[in-house]
Amino acid sequence: MSDLMNVVPAKLDGFNIWSALVKLVSASVTLTGLGTLVTFFVIFAYLHAIGTPELIGKALEAPSELWPWIIVSSLLLLFYLVLLLLTTLTYALAINLFKKTPSVQPIMAIYLLIPTLAGVVATVYSTLESHNSSVVGVFVDSAVWVVVGMIVLFSMPKFNVSLVGAISNGGAKTVHRLSYLKHMWGLAMSTWFAAITATFPMLAVMSSPSVLYNAGSMTKVVWISILLTVFGFTPAIAYYVSKGAALTRVRNALIGVVALIIATLVIVPSAVPTAVDQAAVMAGIKDERVFSYMLTETYAAEDFDAGWGEVVTKRNYPVVEGFILFTLGGVTLLCPKILEGSNLSEWASKSGACLTMSSKMVKRMPLKQ
Repeated sequence: MSDLMNVVPAKLDGFNIWSALVKLVSASVTLTGLGTLVTFFVIFAYLHAIGTPELIGKALEAPSELWPWIIVSSLLLLFYLVLLLLTTLTYALAINLFKKTPSVQPIMAIYLLIPTLAGVVATVYSTLESHNSSVVGVFVDSAVWVVVGMIVLFSMPKFNVSLVGAISNGGAKTVHRLSYLKHMWGLAMSTWFAAITATFPMLAVMSSPSVLYNAGSMTKVVWISILLTVFGFTPAIAYYVSKGAALTRVRNALIGVVALIIATLVIVPSAVPTAVDQAAVMAGIKDERVFSYMLTETYAAEDFDAGWGEVVTKRNYPVVEGFILFTLGGVTLLCPKILEGSNLSEWASKSGACLTMSSKMVKRMPLKQ
C-alpha cells in the first residue's frame, strides 16, 4: 500500500486524492451502517408488532426483497416528520411578522399561543368529537375561536404595548389606526393558518385504526391530539425565545425538534409500527385480501380447526381461505379469514393462529367467475 501511495501523486491540481478517498470510504461505511440499522429497525418494529420476532433471521436472508420495504418505510416516516415540522414552520411564520423588531419576537412567541391554541382546540374538536365532515365547517369553527383568542390578546395591555412598539419601530413613527388594524388582521390570519396547518399533520398521525384502537375513547384521542400539536410549537418557541447568537438559537430549535419526535413516540408509541405496517402493504410484504390457498406441505384438512372455516381437499392438498400477514425471505405467515380486519395492536395476541410456512408451499388458487 505504501508503494502505491508513493507511485500515485498525493495531489492532482490541488485535489488531495487520498484525503478524498478516505472521506469516501468513511461516508460509505457510515451509510452502510445506517442502512443496516434502519433495516433491522423496520423489520423488528413490524415483526414485534405482529408477535413473530423469531422470523427476523429469515427476513434478513432476503436483502433484495427488503429494500423496497425499507425505502417505502423510510419515506413514510420522513413524510410524517415533515408533517409534524409543518406545525413549527407555520407558527414561526406568524412570529416572523415581527422580524423588523427582533426584541419583540420572544414575547410574541408566547402571546400568539393564545389564539393559535384556541384555533387548534376548535379544529380538533370539530373534526373528531363533532364529526364535522365539511372542511368549510371546520375552518369556520377554527376561525371563530382564533378571533376569540385575538380579542383576549387585545384586552391585554402588555400585548398592545408590544404590538404598537413593533408597528412604530420603537417609536420612530406614528401608529395610525389603519396600520394597527392591518397588523391585527395579519396576526389573526397567520395564527389561524398556523392553527389549521398544525392540526391536520397531527390528525394524519392519529388517524390510523391502530392508534385510535390503542387510545380508547374519542375524548382521549382529542386530548392526545391537542397535546401533540402543542409539542409541535416547541422548536419555533425555542428558537425565538432563546437568547444568544443565531447558532445558539438554531441549536435550541433542533433540540426542540428532537423533543417533538420523542414526545410523539412516547405519546403515540404505535406511530412507527403503523407506518412500517402501511409500508409493508405498499411493498407487497403484507396482503390483507382474502384468497383461497392450497398448502402443499404435510397438512391435511382435519388439521385445521373451525377458525379456518370450511377446508376442502383438492389433489390431496388442503385448500383454506386466508390472507398473508407477512411474506419475505422464503417464509409466509398465512392467517385465517376470521382474523381479517384485526388492528395492528391485536396481532401480537392473534398471530399464534396463523401458519408459518415456506413460501413455495403456499399456492394461491385462481378466482372462479
